[in-house]
Amino acid sequence: MLPENMSVKTVTEGRNFHRYLYLGDEEISALAVTDFTVRLGATHVRTGGIGYVRTPEHHQKKGYMKILMNDTIEWMAAEGFDISTLLGIPHFYHKFGFAVSLPQIKYTLDYEFIHPVTVNREGLTVRPVEVEDFENVLALYNKNNADQTGSFVRTREFFWGFARGSVLYSQADHFLIENAQKELLAYVVYDRNESELNICEIETVDNTLFYVIMDELKRLDEIQTRDKADIHFFMPDHHPFARFIRRYGCTVATEYPQNGMGMTRICNLKLLMEKLAPELQKRIRLNLGSTYCGELQIVTNLGSVTLIVENGSLMISDRESAQKFIVPQQNLSQLLHGYRELEDLLIDPDGSITCANRQIAALLAPEKEPYLWSTDLF
Repeated sequence: MLPENMSVKTVTEGRNFHRYLYLGDEEISALAVTDFTVRLGATHVRTGGIGYVRTPEHHQKKGYMKILMNDTIEWMAAEGFDISTLLGIPHFYHKFGFAVSLPQIKYTLDYEFIHPVTVNREGLTVRPVEVEDFENVLALYNKNNADQTGSFVRTREFFWGFARGSVLYSQADHFLIENAQKELLAYVVYDRNESELNICEIETVDNTLFYVIMDELKRLDEIQTRDKADIHFFMPDHHPFARFIRRYGCTVATEYPQNGMGMTRICNLKLLMEKLAPELQKRIRLNLGSTYCGELQIVTNLGSVTLIVENGSLMISDRESAQKFIVPQQNLSQLLHGYRELEDLLIDPDGSITCANRQIAALLAPEKEPYLWSTDLF
């Protein structure tokens, strides 16, 4: 319920919803919600990406953004969003039920460590990514990230090229590798300045292209930086290229913010669990067997939902169960993203998180750790 004399106006522009808070006729706060599709494991869920948050300076510290954020969370639930994602400033968005769910990972490789290797480039062409390549680039990206939690599902409708590099306002550059038949074999997205070369995204059809990519990156580093600079790679630890560059000797910095940056929350608990059910059933059958029977009622501050497993088949229900998993929605979101594990949640000192069936609850977390590519920052 909005305070007296306040109203919210929503303006739709494509997949963006611009929301404005008014005091009478005066705009006093605003934000935008972008309709993204994100992966939790291999499941596609709808997330409201919150950005462009602003309040005029003379209206700051009056609680207006708090009013608009709370109204927007209710609005997203009513509009059918499963979760919400944002890149938050520290110590603010936790007040609205958001929790850190997306780590930041950077590998650093010293130029001098890249020893020359004879690379066979016969039949290969390296060139910039063009508009006519977008369909193939998207297909390769979506295939390689099919089960990467936190990654956005990209579609041609909303893909206009790589708009940004390693940080929100950096300009991205790129190249692809194709064979003599003009078939896409790999693409690389990067940004650079006089002192460093940042690799934001690498996808290949197979790992045999890695040495060709390294040869090209070393050439770029020599040409485009003032001196032979470090090369930074922004990618998850389990990415094949991250494992490949370990042979050169490198350092890795993983940032797990206490409160801020990549944060998520749940908007519709039952809708979300219904979408996740097919994948959860696969995990249950793989880990607990096709004859397993059990149940788990997930109880959150958004309500509850019960997972009922009979002979390996999963059903989502509203019925009560003695086998309860009592957990705040923000911590459940961290678990569903694979950012925190069940056993880690259960040792919180206040004892507010309890679980009567750890077998099922542990399988709510995907196998891979979450990651959002910097090229999708919003």
